[in-house]
Amino acid sequence: MDKQEEFLRADFEQCHEWMRHYDSSFTSMTNFYYTGFVAILTASYVLYSRFPASVEASIGATLLLFFGAVLSPIFLYWLIKNRIYFTKMARWVNEIRETYIRTEPLGIKNRSNIYTNHTSPHYFNPGSTHLIFLYFTALCGSILAALVYTSILGTAALRMGKTFVFSFWMPLLITVGVFVVYMFWIVFYLRSRELKK
Repeated sequence: MDKQEEFLRADFEQCHEWMRHYDSSFTSMTNFYYTGFVAILTASYVLYSRFPASVEASIGATLLLFFGAVLSPIFLYWLIKNRIYFTKMARWVNEIRETYIRTEPLGIKNRSNIYTNHTSPHYFNPGSTHLIFLYFTALCGSILAALVYTSILGTAALRMGKTFVFSFWMPLLITVGVFVVYMFWIVFYLRSRELKK
């Protein structure tokens, strides 16, 4: 094996390892986010249910929800960048594999159609597991934004000694609006990567 082949083999192995790393870190990040999402909802619910007349508890719950809502776009960005790194590594692995299999080593013709397309995977692949997790993360962030709005109104009403009347429509509009913004961000950011050389 000459130095070029040795280098390419080492590069293939390293990139394959990085590809797996980005895939598993994507899963770890989503698990962390969803655990935090549930923890924030649970803690807020406990504060509201245990201390319904406490302004301090209401402020605490609002701050928790606000913290989660602020972290959501940060996590989304982090996950989007992770998808980009994963895609770059997967494409390079596919390109090396394509070049190698084209020579039909030991008579192997790739009848099983193992991935050899250097333009795949696409950065934006609507049905990929990564994108499904991105959609769900965007939905969770949207729900947190709507809960912050509702919590602020409830805290203000409690502080002024008034009865808080919950309206379903405004939180729903906020959830849908924020979700649409997040979806545009995900789609356009990832699709723009395909246009870059």
